[in-house]
Amino acid sequence: MPGKGAPDKASEDAARAARVAWRQGQAALRGDQVDVALRWLDRACRLAPRDNLLRLGLATAWLRQDAVQAARLFLALTESHDVREAWLGLAVARAQSGDRSGAVATLGVALGRFAAPEDGDWVALADGLAPLGWCALTGLGVLRLGPAGLPAPEILVDDHVVRWHADEASPRAARKARWLSVRRDGRDVVGSPIDLGARRLDAGMAADVPVPAEWPPIRPAEPPPARIPPVRPVDIVVPVYRDMAATMACLDSVLAARPRGARVSHMRVIVIDDASPEPALAAALDRLVARRRIVLVRHGRNLGFPAAANAGLRLARASGHDALLLNADTLVAPHFPARLRAAAYAAPDIGTACPLSNNATILSYPDPGGGNAMPDLVETTRLADLAWHANGAAPVEIPTGVGFCMYLRHDCLRAVGLLRAKIFGRGYGEENDFCMRAATAGWRHVAAPGVFVAHAGEASFGAQAAGLRARNAAILARLHPAYAARVAAHVAADPLLPARRRLDIFRARASRPPAAEAVVLITHADGGGVARAVTERCVALRAAGAWPIVLAPVENGVQVEGFPNLRFTLPEDFCLLLSLLREARTERIEFHHTLGHSPQILALPRVLGVAYVVHVHDYHWVCPRLVLSGDAGRYCGEPDIAGCDACIRQRGSLLSEKISVGDLRARSARILGGARAVIVPSEDVAARLARYFPDLHSRVQSPASPTRAVIAPPVTAARRRIAVIGAIGAEKGFHILVDLARDAAATDKNLEFVVVGHTIGDTALLRTGRVFIT
Repeated sequence: MPGKGAPDKASEDAARAARVAWRQGQAALRGDQVDVALRWLDRACRLAPRDNLLRLGLATAWLRQDAVQAARLFLALTESHDVREAWLGLAVARAQSGDRSGAVATLGVALGRFAAPEDGDWVALADGLAPLGWCALTGLGVLRLGPAGLPAPEILVDDHVVRWHADEASPRAARKARWLSVRRDGRDVVGSPIDLGARRLDAGMAADVPVPAEWPPIRPAEPPPARIPPVRPVDIVVPVYRDMAATMACLDSVLAARPRGARVSHMRVIVIDDASPEPALAAALDRLVARRRIVLVRHGRNLGFPAAANAGLRLARASGHDALLLNADTLVAPHFPARLRAAAYAAPDIGTACPLSNNATILSYPDPGGGNAMPDLVETTRLADLAWHANGAAPVEIPTGVGFCMYLRHDCLRAVGLLRAKIFGRGYGEENDFCMRAATAGWRHVAAPGVFVAHAGEASFGAQAAGLRARNAAILARLHPAYAARVAAHVAADPLLPARRRLDIFRARASRPPAAEAVVLITHADGGGVARAVTERCVALRAAGAWPIVLAPVENGVQVEGFPNLRFTLPEDFCLLLSLLREARTERIEFHHTLGHSPQILALPRVLGVAYVVHVHDYHWVCPRLVLSGDAGRYCGEPDIAGCDACIRQRGSLLSEKISVGDLRARSARILGGARAVIVPSEDVAARLARYFPDLHSRVQSPASPTRAVIAPPVTAARRRIAVIGAIGAEKGFHILVDLARDAAATDKNLEFVVVGHTIGDTALLRTGRVFIT
């Protein structure tokens, strides 16, 4: 997938501010000011929420004040960024908080899966937590054993006893092995068994592992047949490793999808247990075997996803069956195999078919860019039914299948061969390689937009996924130089947009209350108070039995909020937009804000023949800068048109169209004059608008007041703290806040401010020493 462009100025400013906050926090730690340090480090993490080094530093700092809180932060890091330092920190935090058994288990993970540091405080930690023995392997392959003075243990490499002494480098027998076990009295010490394969991978991720110099020979794939072959039974192949809850939920949904009365041989479920470390999961699979619900293949050691998938694909190929490769972190709806099969057999040269999913790179829905939440089984089933009714079995050609759920026709599988496990190791990219090999011989790959499968994603690899993707992407690029260009061309053309749009339309229809008429709310895309007001209006409209449809601006057009594929380029797609709104039986329109919209959006009431209401949230109807502000964000005094034009020439307009102040006000007079009602938030706003539109009859409707809390005054002489909430710009009092903070510092007032949000000049406020910004 093509990468995103360079970071914008706002991102760079946030990163710079995060570094400043980090340095302040570290300085406070050196001065033993832990409370101050935690505030600054927390600010750094909020400014750069994806910087895991900052998160690691914050968690480490919490060890000096609250081990339980530190444990929470370290645990979150292990789940999102699976690195040695996070696991060691979690072990320390659990030990300090009194959770000894949890600390021992965590230390075992850190020593068993990662190269141990050459030196450091971890040895004392291990001695204290594991007095009966621990083992570790450094990045240089040196075996560490402890505590000192214990008898020599038994050491095994892949179940073979070897001679290997403490502080010695690895013997030849261990260099290509997978497991190192260290035992005393027949029991593993803490850290055993050490996953040598994962250890090498982790080191390789840090060192940018080169792709192999030589590739195993692969026989050329056979071309597709001239006619569609007879439909075959399908074997659903599910490799599993860990996460019992997700895996069993997946298998339950798969088994429930088997048609009633169908013979088991026509839809076998083949599960590959790739040496799961979870005894409960292994036992649950055994129970399914005993009930003859699945066919189980169990590996003695972990081989990685491609090799596990191949074990199931071999069974399918030997039986002459189609194969449906499915990740264990998915949820499927009834009929999904048959519906995928229909797409796969739509033409003789189709080799694979894949469904839409919330998380499936080029097949993601509703947002094709990804980031969609995984639905539960009920919602998955609903979306699957809507997808089938919207798109049916019609396939759409794609450059490659997506391996989370990929239907492989038997003749394509036989012609192309298995996944190349030796090349792609633990996984990522192996299905793309398969599809490119097939495409070279003339096989096509299709999306089945009439099918939807939910997918969690990256459940097996955790944070190692990024490293695996990077390594295998390099291999894929070397093997198939045209691959990236094909995917980029597909993304640019987006042939799945019509199918996603149809599904969005069906999903929108399904959200409509029975017999409800639509109310269209037009707003900007900048959040804030306008967004809150629109959200509240939507709640009120639904309570009244109406169907709110929110239109927000996007680049070159407009989008129905919540439905990213109901996006219309204006003016080209104006008729499509009108068709949608007419079908929705639009009863009226509410204008909340037109910032960012094409002027054509103002014609909707006239073209649709409906009434409209205007809600006034600022002064964009009369001022191209929206807020009647001049120098330093202060009130401009509302000069005449010549003065306003001069202001716009000097400061610029915030509107997306080129329009003079006079023309803007003339157009606003027509629009406001034709409204059924103009609703303003105060008498003052009503009076100001009346200066420009003397015939305007507005209605005052004050915004809902926030909940008020009675706070008792402080009983100590501690510095009083005032919270300032929101995005504080010039027009919202930024310069006043700067003046107040400077005055508090200059006159030594017992006062400080905390901005819960952000401002247009964090640095100036922080320099006063009387303001902190979260």
